[in-house]
Amino acid sequence: MAKVKKKRPTRDEFELEEIGNTLVEAYDEKLEVLLDVWEKENVQGNIIKMDSRTRLIHIEKNSEITKIPFMDIMKVLYYRVKLLSFEKNLFYFTKSSYRFLSLSLVLL
Repeated sequence: MAKVKKKRPTRDEFELEEIGNTLVEAYDEKLEVLLDVWEKENVQGNIIKMDSRTRLIHIEKNSEITKIPFMDIMKVLYYRVKLLSFEKNLFYFTKSSYRFLSLSLVLL
């Protein structure tokens, strides 16, 4: 009996473009990303290289480099944390490519 290989879920050009734009933004701003990779564990780290020839995304975490094929990336999450000070109040904001959350207001 022959093995049946699972097909990767199809995504339209807009989804692929959004993933690509998110990767470029995270790479340019040196942000840590969390990649949801098809049929593999999630990968977390910083993008150190995006190779257009091989279509591999190089992710570094704790001096270990993982190479992920672009077409195997299902979702990209990245977080940008900004700390704003106003008098004695600190406002924490967290932004990902999918949502914007106002986390907390901390009084000193």
